[in-house]
Amino acid sequence: YFLGGFCSGGKVAFEIAQQLHAQRQKVALLALINDSISAFTESHLNTKSFRYKVYRYGQRVSHHVGNLLLLGPKEKVTYVLEKARIVKMAITLPHDLREAQNAISRAIRNYVPKCYPGRMTLFRASKQLPGYPHDPQRGWGGLAAGGIEVHEVPGYSASIILEPRVRVLAEQLKDCLDRAQATEPGKQP
Repeated sequence: YFLGGFCSGGKVAFEIAQQLHAQRQKVALLALINDSISAFTESHLNTKSFRYKVYRYGQRVSHHVGNLLLLGPKEKVTYVLEKARIVKMAITLPHDLREAQNAISRAIRNYVPKCYPGRMTLFRASKQLPGYPHDPQRGWGGLAAGGIEVHEVPGYSASIILEPRVRVLAEQLKDCLDRAQATEPGKQP
């Protein structure tokens, strides 16, 4: 199996890998993309403070301005329209879907991982929020008995899955997939 997840989806992939291992299935690659352990972030940041919220807003504005500067005129229009569509969708989300989304968020926030017997690959943004401890493993240290391979992708958290930065992530992920496939007996990358 080749598993991966972005942000909190990394915890989902991590738990799937745990369950597969318990069933004696082989996980050739477990890739987490810019995920961290909740206790790691919550213990070091006051995410409810006004200062933090102002900083996050400024970071988001900076992120989008930086993305726009990298795009051509037509791509800028497409980018702005897509962001407007996402905002509209978030505002008009039906109550039952918002409740389901909140339940998923609570489950992920309360997830307590156990040590995974295999190896894990972590792709992390090169730029982290101020206030985060400098931990290249983003709190996952000691949770992968086979070790953690860390790759840094230029940019802030959400920007690493967007053009043009996602190309770096894709190249790094492809290399990891190729290596994982090459270690399988009789398989070619």
